[in-house]
Amino acid sequence: MPLANEGEQYAQTSALAAAPLALADEQMISQQQLQRVVSALQTCPPTSRRAFQMVYENPELPYAEVAEQLGLSTQRVKQIVCEVRKHLRAVLEDGET
Repeated sequence: MPLANEGEQYAQTSALAAAPLALADEQMISQQQLQRVVSALQTCPPTSRRAFQMVYENPELPYAEVAEQLGLSTQRVKQIVCEVRKHLRAVLEDGET
């Protein structure tokens, strides 16, 4: 019976040792994804980037306020945000910029 306990302890120890490595891999992937998103945002037109930034940096700010500040219609701001999100999703799914 002691062998079973030793085997279980080894498995638990191995799993615990692998956890930080898995976390590091996830963090590295997240860093790579973040870098791809930042690069993809740079390819968007300046007005689109600004609208997207305003909406996501100030979630309490209504679309109408963003539209007013940018001199656009509320519908256009919504459309821009939708287009940028679609572009970012494609970049993350396909790995393209």
